[in-house]
Amino acid sequence: MFQKDLLQRKRILITGGGTGLGKATAQRFLELGAEVYICGRRQEILAATEEELHERTSGKIHSHPCDVRDAGAVEEMIATIWAEGPLDVLMNNAAGNFLARTEELSLGAFQSVIGIVLMGTLHTTMACGDAGWPRNEEAWCSTSPPHTRRRARRMSCRRRWRRQECRRSREASPSSGAIAGFA
Repeated sequence: MFQKDLLQRKRILITGGGTGLGKATAQRFLELGAEVYICGRRQEILAATEEELHERTSGKIHSHPCDVRDAGAVEEMIATIWAEGPLDVLMNNAAGNFLARTEELSLGAFQSVIGIVLMGTLHTTMACGDAGWPRNEEAWCSTSPPHTRRRARRMSCRRRWRRQECRRSREASPSSGAIAGFA
């Protein structure tokens, strides 16, 4: 579908690039000729992904352990990457997920998700900006990959369904009380 050299001479950073969508995207970018940098919190996962993707694609891939919630660590990582040359693309893919019902999610878990998804995106984007990015009009930053939009649509459908279920439950048992925000 794409020319094999579509991303030739492009330098791309993918946060959360050691697993899942980040890993799959890294592989595809490598196949299209990009030099890819992946980061994540777990060095052993990153090293395994780096080795695996290099073997599969023979592409140039580098891994940097970094917790995107830590602005200082992100700035240090970006400075290390920039020492070899500026980035062309930043894909903010790092995420924190907890499989739990909203009412069962602890404050600490919620803060962890916000720290990674919201603040991590801010830290990496700002660090790239401070380093002089974008260097040209072709540079781009993805803060909402397509899977996020699809997930948001699914979550929206689930919320509508839950509101309807809560309303039915309240109507059947008025003494049960309402859930805040689900009128």
